[in-house]
Amino acid sequence: MTNTLIARRSLNDEIVSRLKALIVAGKLKPGDKLATEQELAVQFGVSRLSIREALRALRYLGIVQSSQRRGLTVGQLDLGKLGECLDFHAVVSHYPDAQLLHARMAIEMGVLPLVMRKMQEDPDVYDRLYAFTTRANILSDPNVYLQADLDFHQALVDAAGIAPLVIFTELLRTFFARFRKQVIGSKSSDREAGVRVHRRIIAALRDGDVAKAQNVVMKSFDVYERTSNNAINTDGAE
Repeated sequence: MTNTLIARRSLNDEIVSRLKALIVAGKLKPGDKLATEQELAVQFGVSRLSIREALRALRYLGIVQSSQRRGLTVGQLDLGKLGECLDFHAVVSHYPDAQLLHARMAIEMGVLPLVMRKMQEDPDVYDRLYAFTTRANILSDPNVYLQADLDFHQALVDAAGIAPLVIFTELLRTFFARFRKQVIGSKSSDREAGVRVHRRIIAALRDGDVAKAQNVVMKSFDVYERTSNNAINTDGAE
């Protein structure tokens, strides 16, 4: 096997990239065996310790697994952990409010037709989403309302049934933390209005009117648009 030498700069990142390339090029599936740490070290022209360090990130995300019996094998990507990383990335990257807002808008508007289809196939989807609007103390306790609101929108995206998309719902946590005041409002009537919005969205989906549901969602973002920093101008310029 020919050695593929790797420059010292960004060594771990380069090893991780090449390990992922090996999995993709070999069309390996979860459970398939990989070369040993020593064999990978020889192939990449690096130390075994460097291979071991690079494998840590892949193990954390579930992409690679190891055991004494089987050695290194291909694993299954842990979407939950990947979502946690994306959520942390959104926090520390300090994205402008407007970018978080428009990311959320794009996700939720895009999944509505899929949720409507799922709801027509399974009426229980409507009932599960409606239940978030009836939690005890949802109107009197801002914290209960905030959590119910977050759970509703996560469940809405989950209902689309697209597994890779679920990881992006973690970004909602950053959004709700950033826009907390706008979400809970200043009085119970603001929260009543929010509950009505949720019910109008899912009622429209239940009735097969996705355009109406999308219109309700778009209008619900008005309060965030007015208060977000670095908002995008109506002419498209930032």
